[in-house]
Amino acid sequence: IYLWGYFRRTRSSRGLEGASKVNVELMWLTGNLHPDHSVISDFRKETAALLPGIFSQFTALCVELGLFGREIVAIDGTFIKAVNSRGKSFTRARLNKLIAAAEAAASRDLELLDTTDAQEQGACGAGAGGRAEMETKLEKIRARQTELQGYLEQCGESPTGQVNLTDRDSVQLRKNGRSTTGYNVQAATDAKHHLVAAVEVTQDGNDKGQLDAMAQKAKAETGLAPDAPIEVLADSGYPTATQLAECAGHNSTVTAPLPKIDANPESYGAERFEPDHDSGGYTCPAGQVLGRKKDKMLAGTLYETCSNRAACRGCELRGDCTRSSYRTLRINPHKAHVEAARER
Repeated sequence: IYLWGYFRRTRSSRGLEGASKVNVELMWLTGNLHPDHSVISDFRKETAALLPGIFSQFTALCVELGLFGREIVAIDGTFIKAVNSRGKSFTRARLNKLIAAAEAAASRDLELLDTTDAQEQGACGAGAGGRAEMETKLEKIRARQTELQGYLEQCGESPTGQVNLTDRDSVQLRKNGRSTTGYNVQAATDAKHHLVAAVEVTQDGNDKGQLDAMAQKAKAETGLAPDAPIEVLADSGYPTATQLAECAGHNSTVTAPLPKIDANPESYGAERFEPDHDSGGYTCPAGQVLGRKKDKMLAGTLYETCSNRAACRGCELRGDCTRSSYRTLRINPHKAHVEAARER
């Protein structure tokens, strides 16, 4: 029933129940059985832990039948919406705004209560009935404040820094100006017959850390050794210097678009600095040597750092090279892997 629903794009258990009673294909497939929607739904819930193993067995069968080429895989990801509305998804920033709004509302109601105490007929149309109504409203606001504070504490304990009330493993994701609460699902597809070799559900908001992991999972699922050679295709959201180096270490050759180098001749990017083997530094476009300084950690990567304050001080090209008083050149340790990927 689930396979039939997948190919007919019918996902809900109620839709599948109805189809089993009116669709000739499904009536033939089930032997004219008409399971209730709750039976269909419970089956999926009760057997969910077994499904990854079934997928692996199916992939192994395809390998035995020679349906996987195991030479080229294409990797891509997509956001899948969770069963969690926007109103039941909270981040620290959103909770702080809601708490501030609740505090402001409570302050306004307290001022009105003070006015009611001073005057028998306040601006809110007071009297005993008006005061009781306002006190009830204030109690609700305070209860909401307590609830929001509890969610804020949960954010601090959550590995994602978020709290979702319905689908608790989901996260708020944003890509290309569009946002959703859900998951980032990664898939690796073999080139021979376009069969899916590996799937992984992640909570990452982008694809930058998925390249090597998915390539290795595709190898494992299709029976290849971890260091077996394979070509990996991906879009521009995947390649980073670190990921390219990790893939190279596992004999995975990445073909993916990298950011373009600025073609402006007056813009002196790192690619225009030549290595100086004698000093271990780099020679700038003006012919000056930038000596090696202390390496610097940026975004989890240790960069080689080179500079020459004295040479930059009187350099005619400094205005085109840097906005600072001298140029600090930072070279990614995986530069060779980036250049090789750019060549491909």
